[in-house]
Amino acid sequence: VSKPYPRLEENGDHIKEDELSLRGAFFCPWILTNQGGIDPVIRGLATVVAEEFDGKVIDDLRNFLFEGTDGPHGKGLDLTAFNIQRGRDHGLADYNTTREAYGLPAVESFSEVISDPVVAAKMESLYGSPDNADLYVTLQVEDHVKLPNGEKSMLGPTTMAILGEQATRMRAGDRFWYQWRLPKKLLKFVESVKLSQVILRNTGICSIQDEVMIAQPRS
Repeated sequence: VSKPYPRLEENGDHIKEDELSLRGAFFCPWILTNQGGIDPVIRGLATVVAEEFDGKVIDDLRNFLFEGTDGPHGKGLDLTAFNIQRGRDHGLADYNTTREAYGLPAVESFSEVISDPVVAAKMESLYGSPDNADLYVTLQVEDHVKLPNGEKSMLGPTTMAILGEQATRMRAGDRFWYQWRLPKKLLKFVESVKLSQVILRNTGICSIQDEVMIAQPRS
């Protein structure tokens, strides 16, 4: 999740209401219905580079979750603290136990999976051992997997293993999954469609980059 997102006209200019922040949008659907609709948001999102998956969390989630909305939590909450506590409440295993469950070797020290010495030292001071570490926290700070081309992936090995199995189970357990049901000719067509084409067909946006998940400036 990034900081405030630009909302853009077709020519790249900001709409008069300007940026959209997460903290100002919680439970406020009228922001879209009354301020230009979804098109300016999509145009803006296509220009923004995603934040790294790491131990840093933006204030909109860390300190201002649900801030300004009606109800007992109007002063803002902490999603990170919630996630840590929810992991404990639901009995999530520690970091090492989880690694072993996914076929990864257990580690004796945080420095084995965290190359940043400052972060590794902080984890050591907090938990003492990976055997005691909250899964949610450690997943965010473990080193990312290096890809065959030498580039760094978006996720660490434990996170990648968890999400990979989750995606596989969701697909295998869904009898309506498109790959199980569609004729080969239709399947080939469906898999050739890009997100940019879906956006152009279903919004008022006239142009957008072909690979819409790769941020590009709009001019």
